[in-house]
Amino acid sequence: MKTKKIKKKALELQKDAGREINKLRRVAKKKISSLGKSAGEEVTKAKDELELLESKVKEYIKKNPEKLFVAAAGVGAFVGALTATLLKRKAKKKGKKK
Repeated sequence: MKTKKIKKKALELQKDAGREINKLRRVAKKKISSLGKSAGEEVTKAKDELELLESKVKEYIKKNPEKLFVAAAGVGAFVGALTATLLKRKAKKKGKKK
């Protein structure tokens, strides 16, 4: 007799647990959907901002090509000097090891 009551109670608890799990799943799906939508909106906003920035940079380059040339030459000189310095250091280290 007690076993039937225990089995019945266990079955009821199992059903209750199943209902609660389903509720949690629905809530989780809604949250995930909401987060996905929000993330999608943020990505779209960032993409739009980057496109606007790109168009501004292109316009600036068209209006000021000489500044771009000077900046590129400066960057090239800096990279060249940095490379030469690093090569000298590397050569010194090799000389000390021998």
